[in-house]
Amino acid sequence: MTAENKHTKHNKMARRVSGTYGATEIVFVGGTCTKVQDVSRSIITELSKDYAVSYIDADHGSFDTPEKGDFLEQGGSMFMSDKQESIQLVRPSLSNGFDARIAFNECDLALVNGNHFQGEAQIVMLDSVKIKSLEKRVAQLTNVIAIIKVEDLAIPDFLLKALPHINELPVLWYTDTYEIINFISKRLEDQKPQLNALILAGGKSSRMGQDKALLKYDNQRQVDRILTLLQAKVEEVYVSCRREQNLEVDAPKIFDRMEDMGPLGAITTAFRENPNAAWLVVACDLPMIDSDVIDQLISSRSQKHTATAFFNHETGFAEPLITIWEPKSYMRMLEFEALGFSCPRKVLINSDTLLLKPHNPTKLFNVNTPEDFKVAAKALEQ
Repeated sequence: MTAENKHTKHNKMARRVSGTYGATEIVFVGGTCTKVQDVSRSIITELSKDYAVSYIDADHGSFDTPEKGDFLEQGGSMFMSDKQESIQLVRPSLSNGFDARIAFNECDLALVNGNHFQGEAQIVMLDSVKIKSLEKRVAQLTNVIAIIKVEDLAIPDFLLKALPHINELPVLWYTDTYEIINFISKRLEDQKPQLNALILAGGKSSRMGQDKALLKYDNQRQVDRILTLLQAKVEEVYVSCRREQNLEVDAPKIFDRMEDMGPLGAITTAFRENPNAAWLVVACDLPMIDSDVIDQLISSRSQKHTATAFFNHETGFAEPLITIWEPKSYMRMLEFEALGFSCPRKVLINSDTLLLKPHNPTKLFNVNTPEDFKVAAKALEQ
């Protein structure tokens, strides 16, 4: 059987690049649990303002409350505690890597105690009290990105042998938390998801009576107006449409894979094509948006949040049809679809969404009917 006609059991799908616990995953190997916790605490304090940061460690004590322990020990699958400021949801275990990826889907940075868990990238801590333990963990060192010296130790021979490139790695000091935080912050910035744009042009325009993407303002089709605007802002712009539309447009098209799901189906189709990008989604029925609107949205983008959206003063809710959806939102949308909901606004309302006050709310005017078209066309003539 040749390579061309070799049978494959499952279709290949694009996968989000991620560790087990987060999009960026850093494991501290070679330090005491106390030192790992202290370093992680400093990082979390500083970076949690801009990123969703988690910490993965073994339970060094018992359950927080007897009720939680009793419930899980009796065979319960989950425990939920409604506290004054938050809800604590606990599972007795994450039985495999898939469970962990689902549980930590919204995590941007995962800091991991290498004394108990492994992970995608490692920072080696040189600490005299843990040298023998570190030697036993050499097999964990698959992708070492830096060294943290707890004290002024020479690099041990076993590390020189296992990591020929070790002398080329950055060397940080345990006491210099500023440099440690800067190093990790730069890594996060380097791994920030690329921002692509998606023009929603696949609606059936039933209320308008004709394809809204083809409506002309200033003698230019609306889909072309938005395309020109977005091409000046991001590297890659795609047009979402139905295959039967035969839409002629100077941009790559993404055909809806989820028919009759509306905008949510179009957005999840884009994420299926590229789950590692953030998607700036703009509907073709927003003719009033201009460069200032797009600039405000992009400059305010928050990777920590599921999405960045404008607050629509007319509806009193988030506006889903001009929104930046981060990669973490893909799984969130699929969860809503599995529950039987296809409204992207519901996803925004019930997720960790950063809401912006638009500089000019009239720019979010939505054109759905011939009357709306006349209002927008007249406004744009002025």
